[in-house]
Amino acid sequence: MPFANIDTAFLKDEIGPILAKGLAETVIACPSDPVEYLAIWLLHHLHMQELEDKKLVAIEKEEKAREEWTKSRQKKQAEATHVIQREWKHFVKAEEDRKFREKKLLEQVQDKERELEESDEYREENIQIDETEGMSELEREKGLEKARAALHFKKAQAMVQKLDKSNIAEFKQMKKVSTNIFKVVKCCFYFFGSKPKEVKHWMQIRAAIKPALFLEKALAFEPIGPKKKRLCTRVRRILRGVNDEQVRSESVAVFLLYQWCLTAVELRALHDEEVKLKKELGKEVEEEEEDEEDPENVDEADKDPDEEEQKLIEEEEKARLAEEEAKWKAEHGDEDDDKGDEDEG
Repeated sequence: MPFANIDTAFLKDEIGPILAKGLAETVIACPSDPVEYLAIWLLHHLHMQELEDKKLVAIEKEEKAREEWTKSRQKKQAEATHVIQREWKHFVKAEEDRKFREKKLLEQVQDKERELEESDEYREENIQIDETEGMSELEREKGLEKARAALHFKKAQAMVQKLDKSNIAEFKQMKKVSTNIFKVVKCCFYFFGSKPKEVKHWMQIRAAIKPALFLEKALAFEPIGPKKKRLCTRVRRILRGVNDEQVRSESVAVFLLYQWCLTAVELRALHDEEVKLKKELGKEVEEEEEDEEDPENVDEADKDPDEEEQKLIEEEEKARLAEEEAKWKAEHGDEDDDKGDEDEG
């Protein structure tokens, strides 16, 4: 027989099951052309098998991609953990260094405070003022208050001298700061001549900080002089919202600058009171030059809350009086007209 040598096992294992299933489907369907039906069924079976194979390949690729992604993610997590641990160690060390510097600066400040207390130059009981002929008791009191304020400012400047460039350079390294620190450092820059639009944001202040120049300007600043009145008023209003206890806990350097700013505006305020008193007494005083107000360079603190509140009260009072007047006219207007007619008669 011609097919005697054919490997029937291959046909039985590979083709037999599929062909048997196709024949069974053909018998069930009983088509008019069974051969064509069987051929189409076999083609359909082949197509479905190819789709299944593709699906299995896609699943295999997806599994492989998932495994690779998992490995990559684990690697990145390990790297991120390493970076976080490294940065945390750096942060802890930097914080320890900062606290050490703060402690050292605080000790220096305390030593300086004791030194000033023991110095005759800074004793309040040694304060003297130039008493002119005809000086009233009130003038003398104002003069003593101003002299004490000048002494406090001088002490604050002496304390600021304990700061070095590294203390100021720390401000430049701070990417974010509390509202207290921002306000204090901004006030310093106002004293140095900066405009509000130049120090509106902390990033602007950071960029403008030059440690050596900062200290030089701080030690050279005097609150009494031309073009200082409006400036000190602005700083005084800004400092109203600063919590001194929080500033002290946040930074010794900023607290020293805060005290310096406070004593400066206090001295300026007492100077202005003294000038006002002399004017009221009819004495000659030297008028200080002031810059013209620039609408484009105004800080929010330039608007005194007390003045704004007073304006609102006055406006409300005017509106109330106008309303009462209109109401009265509405009620008595006819009576006035009748009275006028009677007078004419």
